[in-house]
Amino acid sequence: MHISRKIVLAAVLALALTGCKAAQPDDSAEATTAPDAGASASLEPTATPSATPSVAELDWPALRQTENPGRVLRFYASAIAAGDWTAAYRVWGENADMSVDQIRNQFRQFGNPELTFGEGEAEGAAGSLYYEVSVSLSANDGAEKQQGTVRMRRVNDVDGSSAEQRRWHIESMTLDR
Repeated sequence: MHISRKIVLAAVLALALTGCKAAQPDDSAEATTAPDAGASASLEPTATPSATPSVAELDWPALRQTENPGRVLRFYASAIAAGDWTAAYRVWGENADMSVDQIRNQFRQFGNPELTFGEGEAEGAAGSLYYEVSVSLSANDGAEKQQGTVRMRRVNDVDGSSAEQRRWHIESMTLDR
């Protein structure tokens, strides 16, 4: 009787595992939707074609960038163009005086906002690296133009620093008409 229970349990387990495998999505299928608002920050959705960048087309690995601040700025520009204020906010440092609402209020007034960045310069000081670059905003089909500066920062690779501190992030940004 003890052996027949093991056989029955093995059969039930095999059927359950077969059912679980059948219910899983096909790994070869391409994801076509953006992550939901409650999704983990580590999700990196795949791209879907569109004229304006969508949340699914953003270069999510750029948020962990420690070598190339320009890549982080391209992520920021794409998030602004897509109207994804939350994604744009993620480029700002944890101690920055910025919020999702402030970003929304700064950019949603413009039709088709496009940010472009000049060549930046990196410099080191007191355990951190700084990157300063010119920024241009063109919006409303070029009718609105603003110029300014973006200052980025990251902590050097020192013992005790966190991954969040070592990633390039925006520390400040100015735009003047």
